[in-house]
Amino acid sequence: MKNILPRGFLTGFFLGSFFATKVLAAFSFFQPKQSVKSKQLSSPFLAAMTTNSNDHTMSQEGKGRLFPTSNQAATKLSSTTNMRSVKSRDPSILERLVRRFTVFRIALEVFVGYKFASFQAKRLKRKLGLDPTDVDSDDHPDIQEFWSAVHARTSRKLLGNIQKLEGFWIKVGQYLSSRADVMPPEYLETLSVLQDSMPERKWEDTYQTIREELGDEIVNNCFESIEPTSLSTASLAQVHRAKLKVKKENDDDAKNGIDQLRDVVIKVQHRGVAQLMIQDMENLRVILNLLAKTDPDLDFSPVIREYNEEVRKELDFRIEANNMEEVRNLLKKSKIRAIVPETVPDF
Repeated sequence: MKNILPRGFLTGFFLGSFFATKVLAAFSFFQPKQSVKSKQLSSPFLAAMTTNSNDHTMSQEGKGRLFPTSNQAATKLSSTTNMRSVKSRDPSILERLVRRFTVFRIALEVFVGYKFASFQAKRLKRKLGLDPTDVDSDDHPDIQEFWSAVHARTSRKLLGNIQKLEGFWIKVGQYLSSRADVMPPEYLETLSVLQDSMPERKWEDTYQTIREELGDEIVNNCFESIEPTSLSTASLAQVHRAKLKVKKENDDDAKNGIDQLRDVVIKVQHRGVAQLMIQDMENLRVILNLLAKTDPDLDFSPVIREYNEEVRKELDFRIEANNMEEVRNLLKKSKIRAIVPETVPDF
């Protein structure tokens, strides 16, 4: 039986945060060797992507639109958007303090909870006439039932806290829910709900980020419409369908003032998520340093230093755009037919 005691659980939980970086971006297969300036987007928080039906890297089944057409009519950018309830770009000092306190409280509750459960398990073993030092005693049905109840109770509490914290900790929970070789089945079942799409953020917040990053002139003159309902929402960002105005290809269109429209999707980073993720990494570093003092085997400082460097790259969509272009070029050279979104670099 795989019993996760305090040391084992915390090791898996905090190491999981490091491996979670591997799935923070859709195209993190390659680290960019250098910046592709001709394809560099100006904003680290926003990226526009589309597919080219004439691109030979697309499969026959994938030709045309990458995303299904939404039934909801697109919102004209000229319409009034209520900006009174827009979330601040950066979290307040109070919000950061509350989040830090919450993270430390959760870590302490998990640690103390499993320590106390370990004490209870030893007492139960003695009551059953078992030797607490005997590893095989963990296989007793009553002991297995005891730990199963502990795992179920703790995983439910952990899930609730992760859903409230969002961001970085969602990725940690997703990683843990996929590790059947490390985590008890109770955790796998409870945390599996984190694999589903996240609730979308308010359109007012998303639209404000688009305006701040591109500028009102570009938003008003270059976009015909942006749909307020997201196509998909993840822990770091969400994607919205839009219609981009492109240059007129012939003189007749130019004379008549006709804009040609291009279907694109805009990936917009959630407001404040960058600062909170960096703070969460600092919280994790402090917690692991405290654990290392109690047990040298739990010293993961080198891992955290590496992760701190990587997470900043994942938060910059310009790097992701460069990675996507590199993937496209490699697939094209290898003559592999696959769908890879094409970035729109002209912003």
